[in-house]
Amino acid sequence: MYAGGRFTVIGGQFRNYVAALAAGNGLATSWNPWADGEVMAIAVQSPLVYFGGDFTTLGGQFRDRIAAVDGTGSPTVWNPGADGVVRTLLLKGAALYAGGAFNQLAGQPRPHLGAVLLATGQATSWNPAPRQEVLALAQNPTTIVAGGSFQSLAETAHSFLAGFDATTALDVPPVPGPTVSGLEGVTPNPAVGPVTIAFTLRQPSWVRVRVHDLMGREVARPVDEARPAGRSEVTWRPAVGSSAIPAGVYFLRYEAEGSTTSRRLVLLR
Repeated sequence: MYAGGRFTVIGGQFRNYVAALAAGNGLATSWNPWADGEVMAIAVQSPLVYFGGDFTTLGGQFRDRIAAVDGTGSPTVWNPGADGVVRTLLLKGAALYAGGAFNQLAGQPRPHLGAVLLATGQATSWNPAPRQEVLALAQNPTTIVAGGSFQSLAETAHSFLAGFDATTALDVPPVPGPTVSGLEGVTPNPAVGPVTIAFTLRQPSWVRVRVHDLMGREVARPVDEARPAGRSEVTWRPAVGSSAIPAGVYFLRYEAEGSTTSRRLVLLR
């Protein structure tokens, strides 16, 4: 396991900002690149380990904030360089994607986000150009997702999160979520057997559904859990087991996303 950060001792050994730790006991191995500044990001493609951070030398060689180290702990000749802090790295295909507070990457204008070839260290043409710092990167098969302090990309408004085509760097519009949320239905009503409770969430949220009798006493809680965004259906069986609910008139209370909805429910036997 590789570790980077702002430390000088780890695993019982002196290690400047970067180290490898044995999986079995957590002790530092002999692998020791020795950086002169904080290591903030690590990406591994065996046998090489890529680093990003706020260092200017690694393993005794000049490496401006981005570097590759081999299995012996020695820097390779791969040396793209960045003119500002590299905070996040992501390996995808033949390139290493980097985000941070830099304006140039591998000698090319790449404000805050760019990609360099693993084979040569040269910058690719991929250049989304967010207006402010990038702090995190993630991916799916076709998209690079960036998070950071930016609120725009070129002339397009984006608040803190954006997706880009991994090949063209074009902005990938987010998939719109549900525009309507809340309790959709309680069916059948009146009910003799199981009751289906349907609801929609705009975003992942905690959902609580309680059933009260005419005196206001809670007699059941069919839902009390985190649920994903989108439409959900929950089946409640009020007539099953020792906690079976008697026939009568009840009120079902739905609470989620800061709102509350009540529905009248009649149970028959």
